[in-house]
Amino acid sequence: MGKRKKEVKKPRMRTYSANFIGTSDEIHISTDANGALVMRTNKGDIPLTDRQMWSGYERSQGEKKLNYFTDAMTNDPNKEIATKYNQIYGIDTNSKFHNNRLYVLAILTKAEIVEMDDQGGKVSCKIKQVMSWEYDAQQENLEQQSWWYACEYILRECAIFNNPQIALIVDCDLGNIFRYNKREIPIIEDKFLPPKIQLVYGSADVGKEYIPNKIISYTDKKATEYLNMKIKGELQPL
Repeated sequence: MGKRKKEVKKPRMRTYSANFIGTSDEIHISTDANGALVMRTNKGDIPLTDRQMWSGYERSQGEKKLNYFTDAMTNDPNKEIATKYNQIYGIDTNSKFHNNRLYVLAILTKAEIVEMDDQGGKVSCKIKQVMSWEYDAQQENLEQQSWWYACEYILRECAIFNNPQIALIVDCDLGNIFRYNKREIPIIEDKFLPPKIQLVYGSADVGKEYIPNKIISYTDKKATEYLNMKIKGELQPL
């Protein structure tokens, strides 16, 4: 058997955005030692708000985003996740037509961060499924509905912790994640993202070296597996 060709990683790009007030004939843009966006004039640093960063690569149908952050941005996004959050969950909703019926099922998973060495080097995680639930296929915004159900469950589970800082990894509606996290728009109806919970974008397709992508990939796989079991009548409650 021949050796499998090593997949060539596409060149990554990193994009930053931020808001600021002021004018100047010359602005210098850079990043500091931690990878955070810095803007300066000859008079000093410019105060920035609503900083955002995402990385990805170019493809024929447009840029593919691999990860996404707001405010705090570092050179190591996995360490950012491990440092910023002490409770990390993933949520994914899958659907499938079978015998003229649309089946819809969501899976919630939880990740445990694992430091691979004493110096805080490579960061990884262990993932387990927590619960599943079904939907009425007539409901609108099924993904966002599952986020809300997940938030209710997570808040109950995390009530025993003193100061939970919670990340909920999701894989859709990237364009609105920043606004959900700023509590500018509701997730569904009049329900805004609860305090202590932040949405973090993950992609199941690429970039498994990035923890949110790894979590959402596992969650998506379990959602597909459980949905097929449900259709076959084999699914038992978690």
